[in-house]
Amino acid sequence: MNEKNVNRIKLLDESVYNKIAAGEVVGRPASVVKELVENSLDAGARNISVVIKDAGKKLIQVSDDGIGMSEEDVKLSVKRHATSKISDAKDLEQIGTFGFRGEALSSIAAVSELTIKTNDDENNLGSILISQGENEFILEKEALPQGTTVIVKNLFYNVPARKNFLKSDKTEFAKIVEVFNMLALAHPEIAFKLYKDNSLYLNYQPGGLNERMKQIFDENILDMTIAFEESSDFLSAFGYVAKPTYLVNSKNSQFLFVNGRYVKNKVVNNAVFAAYENLLAKGEYPFFVFFLNIDAEMVDVNVHPTKEEIKFYNDSQIYSFVKAVVKKALGSYDFIPKIKKDEENELRVIVNNAKKNKQIRRENITHSGNPIGEDELDLLFGEIESDMNLREKNHPFAQNGIRQKNASAENKTKFDKPQVFFVGEKFLASQIKSGLMLIDINRAHQRILHDKAMNSLKKGASFSQQLLFSRTFQLSREDYETAQKFDSKLSLLGFELKYHSKNTITVAGVPSDVKMGNEVTVLTGIISALKNFGEGNVDKIIAETFAQLVAYKSAKDFSANEEMLFVDQLFATTEPKLTPNGKRIFITITYEEIMRRLNEGQDR
Repeated sequence: MNEKNVNRIKLLDESVYNKIAAGEVVGRPASVVKELVENSLDAGARNISVVIKDAGKKLIQVSDDGIGMSEEDVKLSVKRHATSKISDAKDLEQIGTFGFRGEALSSIAAVSELTIKTNDDENNLGSILISQGENEFILEKEALPQGTTVIVKNLFYNVPARKNFLKSDKTEFAKIVEVFNMLALAHPEIAFKLYKDNSLYLNYQPGGLNERMKQIFDENILDMTIAFEESSDFLSAFGYVAKPTYLVNSKNSQFLFVNGRYVKNKVVNNAVFAAYENLLAKGEYPFFVFFLNIDAEMVDVNVHPTKEEIKFYNDSQIYSFVKAVVKKALGSYDFIPKIKKDEENELRVIVNNAKKNKQIRRENITHSGNPIGEDELDLLFGEIESDMNLREKNHPFAQNGIRQKNASAENKTKFDKPQVFFVGEKFLASQIKSGLMLIDINRAHQRILHDKAMNSLKKGASFSQQLLFSRTFQLSREDYETAQKFDSKLSLLGFELKYHSKNTITVAGVPSDVKMGNEVTVLTGIISALKNFGEGNVDKIIAETFAQLVAYKSAKDFSANEEMLFVDQLFATTEPKLTPNGKRIFITITYEEIMRRLNEGQDR
């Protein structure tokens, strides 16, 4: 037979291409959680509950109190490219929902045992759609509350190769928590609950963004960051950027939300980094939570099936806007130098260029969108010069202010920020209203680290930094078993450990406060404390030991311009006056006492 006449191209069976297509949308259990929760958000849910068993491999269940689906809608929902979110190609230019491809439920159904329970009217019977394998479903009717519950069992049971590529339960569940937290962060007005193996793991009550930030990251996160908010009819931004002395060693602590969707975009990241300029040392990155709202026609979210990557239709305009907003926020921070005049002029140039270039157009598309106008720009940026002035803070050292009278009668009494400075190697000093305050550096840092560690152990909100070169070493058998026993606690603190034969451990990641080269000393010190502590509060033992091992010993341990933030952090703790083991952290000396000492032994 002549091979040239053999037909080699053929149509794949529907069940085969469904499984292939599912791989684009459903890469791991966390992908399922993301797609299902986003559907709940699109349905207008106010309460969303996620149940996970065996890191999502055995069960993922997402329940909501949204609008629900009718019988016909639920039957169509599992068909490929069936969606209620868009109607024609023009809708792709103005996507305002999280789901719009009509791929999520059909992809999930292709690689799992899927059940959907839903009701769009409490007065009617609800519908239960149960998969029977290979695109076969049965429909049942039952009394159900309004809303939808999607139950996904035995994920990848029919795609063993995909199942084999899943990571450990610990890793997969961590990815689920990450996705869950980002969705919850984007929607603080909605209640979110996450259950792990029948136990309530996370419980976020509805409220404002400030409270949700503290729930997800750290109780003191607002003290470590600068809030910003700029808005116009066309473009707006709000969120938090790290204070210049609260930087991290990872690129994974940057969180961007565009029109409420958690995404990744290098243009925005680079703009934020550029705003910090000389404030970043090599290997340092700013933590930020950045919400950007933009005309839907000016952004393309239809780039990748996961919808995590987006494209702006005018990258340079977005870059300039983001950089200006962050730079302005940093300029208003009390404890770094004012933005210089040339930097103010640079911001003014950005604003003026934006005014001149009002017509923001897509490439090869004639529609101009809604350009930002001059009035909007003035409202957005205000007067740059006045915005660069240092704002007053309610800081313990500045309560009621420190008054300084100006020589000019035209100038009223004003409040100046007190200076913080080193006294020798062991102490920080600051002027306060009544006199002078002296702070023991080591004891203060112990309190800061202790509270931060306790919060991480309770909420799993640690900032972990990956080591460029992992550290592998051998322990005694007893220490090795202790590390394994308390591995979950060490992980919450920020350690990433791998266990090998012959009592050998590899340290791949450490808490962000651990200095390079000190990883093994800190870890073995905590292990030793855990091995010998007997009965008691494990979290307290870990936090106190960690604080003692990592705390600054002297002024030499400080980074540039860190002194004021250090004081901020101390007075944001639960007990700034005492160390975790009850030692005094600071003393105050009044002006009266200073004068009394100066006058001792002098004749009047």
